[in-house]
Amino acid sequence: MYFVFLYLEGVVNIRFSDGYDKLPEAIKKLTKNTNLFFTREYEINVHERKQRLYYIWSDAFVLVVRVKKQMFLKAAVLESEPYRYKEGEDEKEFITSSMLELKKHGIQWTVCAPTARVKEYPQYAKVVPSGNYIVNLLRSEEEIWANVHSKHRNSIRRGEKANLEIKIGGLNLLNAYIPISIETYARSSQQSSGYEYYKGILSKLDDNVLIFLAFKEGKAQAGGMFYYNNQVAYYLHGASINGSEPGSANYLLWTAMMYFKKMGVREFSFVGYHFNPEPGSKLEGIQRFKERFGGQLENSFNFRYEQNVLAYRLYGRIRQFKSRKPFDKYKDAIDLQVEKYPELNGGEE
Repeated sequence: MYFVFLYLEGVVNIRFSDGYDKLPEAIKKLTKNTNLFFTREYEINVHERKQRLYYIWSDAFVLVVRVKKQMFLKAAVLESEPYRYKEGEDEKEFITSSMLELKKHGIQWTVCAPTARVKEYPQYAKVVPSGNYIVNLLRSEEEIWANVHSKHRNSIRRGEKANLEIKIGGLNLLNAYIPISIETYARSSQQSSGYEYYKGILSKLDDNVLIFLAFKEGKAQAGGMFYYNNQVAYYLHGASINGSEPGSANYLLWTAMMYFKKMGVREFSFVGYHFNPEPGSKLEGIQRFKERFGGQLENSFNFRYEQNVLAYRLYGRIRQFKSRKPFDKYKDAIDLQVEKYPELNGGEE
């Protein structure tokens, strides 16, 4: 399908496909140098989860979106930023045109996943700043180590001296990972996503997702789950037990970074950055933990674009009544922050 959208002063030629095998060979070749989310392997994984991937491209960009059912509604998730393969086209125009194209295919709203490194946002979206700490794995091990904060270096050495056993695998480690995930979420009075969710992430991605677990005397202390291909490794989920062996999480992540480096992966993403966390909060602690591994903070945006405003309001009402606090208005991560950034949302600075 071909569509031409007029936006501001530009013209964006939009093309659409609802399956990888339907993509032109030229687009398939272009996406060979992108992240995992553009691959046929990832599409197979998404289908296993009873979801779909849509592909949108123009004369300069390619975008992939995961489409899932939310109750009886359809939402799109950007797990990756658009891939630019040619200069001469405005990224904001492309993203805005893509949102309009998704509306034609029945999408009610679109959100960004923490893995997305989106540098622009569509017109009329609700927007907040975001980012990711990115470690350049093409540097030498000595250079990467030198950028790690001294406190983290000490923790990594401590974990190494504790004779931790690092196990690396997939589904075979999931039953060991789940209990420490439950324990981790419980510390924040939240529920872990559960076995079926994690199994869905791992399904049909034997060469693109790994679990790392750090064991002390046979007991799992810390764990991490990672998406990866030859371009980017994403620290997707992390967990640790209460009273874990000191340094176990630090040592595990350092081990993972060096493992992916040896595999030839170019970048390591610590996935997800929130601006201005409340001082002393757990979120601030998580930010500091990621920062001290020495990655470069890459600024981006997180947005929600409502293709159908009424449908999204209905979704919010349903979530509200299903919650344990039915009189509190449902708010997602965007709603909790958007008032802080009027300059990004049509207001005055």
